[in-house]
Amino acid sequence: MNIVFDIGGTKMRFASVDGSGISEPIVIQTPSDYIESLAEITEILMKISKGQKIECMAGGVAGVLSRDGKKLCVAPNLKTWIGKPLAEDLSRLSGAKVFIKNDTDMVALGEAVHGAGKDERVVAYLTFSTGIGGSLVIAKNLLSYNFGFEPGFQIIDSQDKRHLHSVAGTELKEKYGLLFRDIEDEKVRKEVLTDVVAGIHNTIVFWSPDVVVLGGGMTETFVLEDLKNELAKFPFRFPELPKLKLAGLGDFGGLYGSMEYLKKHYPAK
Repeated sequence: MNIVFDIGGTKMRFASVDGSGISEPIVIQTPSDYIESLAEITEILMKISKGQKIECMAGGVAGVLSRDGKKLCVAPNLKTWIGKPLAEDLSRLSGAKVFIKNDTDMVALGEAVHGAGKDERVVAYLTFSTGIGGSLVIAKNLLSYNFGFEPGFQIIDSQDKRHLHSVAGTELKEKYGLLFRDIEDEKVRKEVLTDVVAGIHNTIVFWSPDVVVLGGGMTETFVLEDLKNELAKFPFRFPELPKLKLAGLGDFGGLYGSMEYLKKHYPAK
C-alpha cells in the first residue's frame, strides 16, 4: 500500500493510492504542535492501512525544505515543525520509504497532470491564499532547484521593498480584519488585484508558460476576464499571452500531485 499526503498550515489530508487513483481523503485540522501532529498522523495511518504494510509515502508540506528534503527550514504556519526530522519521523511511524516536497509543488504537479493544465506542456501554478506561492511544471515534471520557488517574495514595489505576499490572506486579515472575499471597499479590492496582476505578469515573463493556473482561496472571487484585460495592458514582448485558468482540483490538488510524484519515483513493482 502507498499513501499520499498534503500537510498545510491549516489542514492535513491523507489518502491511499492504487491503480484507480486516490481513496476518499481523511482531512483534519493541522495541530500547531509538532508532536501532537505526529500522534494524529499515526492514527490516520492506522485508519487508512488497516494493518496492511505501507510501502511508500509521498506528499507536500507547507514551507521551505532542507536541501535533502527531509526537514523544514522555513515554515511561517508550522513553526514547531522547523528543524524537526520530519522524513525520518514519518518513515518511523509508517515503516515506509518517504518522499517530501513543498506543498505548492505537489499541487502544481497535480494541476499539470490531472487539472487545469493537463493539456499544456509548460504550466505555471500560482496560489493566492493565506500566503502566496507557486511552481513550474514542464512536460509533467517538476523542475529541480536549490531550496524551492518563492514567487510570493518577488518585489512589486522597489521603493518600499514590498513583495507580493503583502496582499496574501494573512496580510490582508492583519491590515483590514477581513479576508479578501469579505472586503467590499472597491478601492481596496482594486489595489489588491493590481498587485495580483503584477505578480501574474512577472510569472509570465520569468517562466514563459503555456498556461498560468491560479489556485487558493482568494481566487474564489477572481474574475478571469478582468485579470486578462489588465494583463493585456502590460507591454509584453511575447507575441501572445499564455492561457489563464482557475485550478480544477479543488482542495485535493496536492494529493493528485503526490500520486504522480510517487508514480515517477516509486513505480509499482
